[in-house]
Amino acid sequence: MMAAKSSLFLTAFLLLSISQGFSQYTRHRQIQPSRPPLSTWVVAASKDSVTICVAYSLPCPKIIFTKIGSSHNTFGASLSFSLDEADSVTGTTYHSFHRKEITVDRFSMTRDPKLYCQDFVVLTLPRSTYRATSEVRDDNQQIKYLDYTEIEHLDPVSQIGIVSTFFVDSLSGSILFPEMRENVAPFPESISAVVLAQGTGSEPIEATLKTTTGNIISRSDSITPLKVRLEPGTYGNVFGFTERPDSAFSTYIARFRSDTLRDGKYELEFTSGGKSEKLNFHYSWLDKPLSLVDFTTALSLLKYIVPDSLYSLVNSGNEREKREKFESYWKSHDPTPNTAYNELETEFYERADYATEHFRTLVSETGAATDRGKAYILYGPPAKIKREFLSGGTYEIWYYPNLQSVLIFKEERFGEFKLYRTEKS
Repeated sequence: MMAAKSSLFLTAFLLLSISQGFSQYTRHRQIQPSRPPLSTWVVAASKDSVTICVAYSLPCPKIIFTKIGSSHNTFGASLSFSLDEADSVTGTTYHSFHRKEITVDRFSMTRDPKLYCQDFVVLTLPRSTYRATSEVRDDNQQIKYLDYTEIEHLDPVSQIGIVSTFFVDSLSGSILFPEMRENVAPFPESISAVVLAQGTGSEPIEATLKTTTGNIISRSDSITPLKVRLEPGTYGNVFGFTERPDSAFSTYIARFRSDTLRDGKYELEFTSGGKSEKLNFHYSWLDKPLSLVDFTTALSLLKYIVPDSLYSLVNSGNEREKREKFESYWKSHDPTPNTAYNELETEFYERADYATEHFRTLVSETGAATDRGKAYILYGPPAKIKREFLSGGTYEIWYYPNLQSVLIFKEERFGEFKLYRTEKS
């Protein structure tokens, strides 16, 4: 019976729907926690000046929303974004300001950490070094969400005329949605680098993807510049760039097939006219499940789906040996074994994250260890949940029509539900 546990789980697992995608409003990427949710791009340059675009990205739960009008489902916030750039040479300060009204049509969207509110400002500045101060606040609530100062060297120098390079984490028609962290490409999406070049030259660029030790992974085709400028804008509440035809700008887009690459550090080399320039970047799993980030937690969760003998085997040896056996187990159950991304593993640990957060009790601080948490991890979200208050106590009933099963949990003490019985539906 135990030996069949893993295969039965995986069969049931694949029968259940994978998590649905988000709407265009969604930016399902986590912002680097070590710096403010702020990004700067040079979007145009001339001999004497540069034009920069600065954008912020705040997760909805960080913002205070209030109900709008008489509607029970519409919530809003009013955020102002100001940017001051102080020239370190002349002392001149340049200022830009924008106010954005943000609305959502469901209260649940205000609490979803994977939904972001974004806005931007644009400034054209003389080439120099600046002390940049950015602030995002809600004047109605008297709350400051972001207050950040940094030194920026806005005098881009490139042998082949590159003034800015950034990675795109999604494309929608002619709209480019940039990754909001500097020199980061989002795993497991295909690597797409946007290169903005100074002037109106028509020299093609060859882009090569390499390891940090210089080994070539793949080359893009020779890229001819697009005669377009990138115009920043927000689409819904999401920041992006729209391509606008303009003969005065040179924009390149280099795409690489990268589905066999694991997350880690890599290098892009751009070559044109016998000259080259390198960019080090991180191919980063930005929304990696937290329970998979912590290897001790990830390994301990395996006991829910494998026989005791196999778990003991994987959990034996030194740290390196444990990790190798852990990776080997998940690779053997990868529905797409020719790629680096394991959909099954990701879904499992995303469920574990949800269970950890939503089923914790006064007795069990880790929700994944409760009966409801374990059921959620094994079978995913039920099609329907019903509460019944009977003389014998309080019951919570989970319906799984795909598995032809009904799980019944009984409240043993306040908030603590134990699996009472399982029925066939």
